[in-house]
Amino acid sequence: MISTHHAQKRCQQRALNKHALAVIASIGMPIEQKGGTSIVRLDRAELRSWVAALNEVMYLLFSNASVVGGLKKRKIKIVKQLLRYLQTSNQPYVVVDNDEDVLITCGHAFELRKVNP
Repeated sequence: MISTHHAQKRCQQRALNKHALAVIASIGMPIEQKGGTSIVRLDRAELRSWVAALNEVMYLLFSNASVVGGLKKRKIKIVKQLLRYLQTSNQPYVVVDNDEDVLITCGHAFELRKVNP
């Protein structure tokens, strides 16, 4: 996914990394907006299932001896960050262009929007 200069600034300001945004963009529920854009976020049921799956990944990473050294630490760090993002009360969201695969901006939702009308 290509990100605009604006999106790169907002991600840096809001402490969201590219791994978390890629996951949210791929598994999230898009909500159509005006101007050909969509806001992508996770609904609660989907969120619970992904948190459970990521907890299982953490368990497997800790128990697997075949993943060694720095690679194991990096994977654990990424999964921990993603779990932290998904378990916060202000869930992260991304705004994408519907026509192109472009990330416009990102942030933390302070107000819940209904995904299923």
